[in-house]
Parts: sequence; structure tokens; C-alpha cells
Amino acid sequence: NTSQKSINSSLLNPKFSNSVCSILINHNDECIELSFDNKINLWICKKDNIITYANIKPINEFIDKLSNIQSMYKISDSKKDFESLLLQNPNSINVILKNKEGNSLTNLHFGLQDNLTSRISVRADKSNDCYEINNVFSSFLKTDLEYWTIPEILLIKEPINVPLTKENLNTLISLRHGKIHEYSVNKKYKKINSLEIEDSFNQRQVIDFYEEEKEEECIFYTQKLYPNSIENQNSMYELSKWTYDRLFKLLREN
Repeated sequence: NTSQKSINSSLLNPKFSNSVCSILINHNDECIELSFDNKINLWICKKDNIITYANIKPINEFIDKLSNIQSMYKISDSKKDFESLLLQNPNSINVILKNKEGNSLTNLHFGLQDNLTSRISVRADKSNDCYEINNVFSSFLKTDLEYWTIPEILLIKEPINVPLTKENLNTLISLRHGKIHEYSVNKKYKKINSLEIEDSFNQRQVIDFYEEEKEEECIFYTQKLYPNSIENQNSMYELSKWTYDRLFKLLREN
């Protein structure tokens, strides 16, 4: 409806865009937390008991989109519309951004997505005012660990201890893992290989590869990054056999 009145505003005050130190996304009883870890100077990702290194690219894009001034079309100011617009827990996607002191910078409920108009409904947590805005947000409104984690196996992009051709190096650093699991003491993992990668900034990544008794299609790996190691990291990353073979074939070709 083109006659809808709009205001120009942003969902996050642009002056706070550089102060964001944590993002919480809650939906359907699932919660993911992205936070800047001062000890290791990197963004990390937590879901249930799993902690991983977060992918900074979608984090920055999400903060940018939330800070952009955009047209907001008011569609209701009544609590009774929250349910049909999916703007209350547990049906809404609740996004909370905080600063390093833990104070909330914005607390939002995203709701109904209209594919016809490419808009999404949204309201601030403390407000009854419901708006529709251009839906540039749906790709970020996810609680998937895989989406928010660095997708590549190698966290070190300029290794000095594996002399590869430029082409092989580019292939190597683009190889990606699959699903991320919590390490289970009930599974029988057998270590089959190790890889250590280092760069000229004294960063080291140690990767241990495992087979699991009941899983024939996949290899699993654990990793440690030094000196920026995540405490209590218990994530196991899944790899296809094909990717695992490709990785070590590239390393043998040097």
C-alpha cells in the first residue's frame, strides 16, 4: 500500500554501530550469542555448549544494515496485533545488541515476512508500535551455528610452513567444513592425522583429524588456535571424505 505513511529511521542508532560487542538472536527456543572476546581479540559464537570462531563478515553486514536509515511504515500500535504479525516471543525472532558494559543498544522483534512486498514486520521490545520495513534482514535472522562460524577449515590465511603454489594455496584456504557438533564422550573417535599451520605473526593453528566408529562418510576435526585459543572449546567439525582427501593431496603436491 503506497499510501502508508513512513518515517525515516534506523533500528540501531548509527552512533552506536561501533560499540556493539554482543548480538543475541532468539527464535523458537533456540539461541545463538555472538560476542567479542577481549582476551583473544576475536568474535566468538556460542550455541548450547558449543563455542566457535565467528565469521566477522555477516556480523559487520548485519550491524551495518541495522544502522542504515530506512523507510519504516507504521502498520499498528496495538498489542493485540502482535500475535498475527509474529511480533512477540516465542514466534518473533528477537535480536538484542549490547555494548561491552552489557547494556542493551537495541532490542528488536522481527516477525511476519511478506514475500509480495519484500517487507518484514518489526517492533522495539518496549514499544507497541509495529512497522514494516524493506526485508534486507532475513539472511541474518538465523540461529544456525554453521552460518555464523568461520566456514573455512584454515583460520590462518598466509601459512609460512607449507610451501604451496599460489593456486594450491588459494584452493587450500577456501576448503570448508560441514556441520559442527559438540564433542561426545559416548562416541568412539580414532585420531588419524594432525596438521599444524603457522604464519609470520606467530599464530599457530593445530588441527587433529578423527574417524568415528559408526560414521563412514565423514571425518571430524578439532582445532586450537594459538595464542588466541578459545577456552573450553569442545566443538567437532564435520568434513566430507572428499574434502579431507583434497586437503592432504594439496599439501603433498608442494
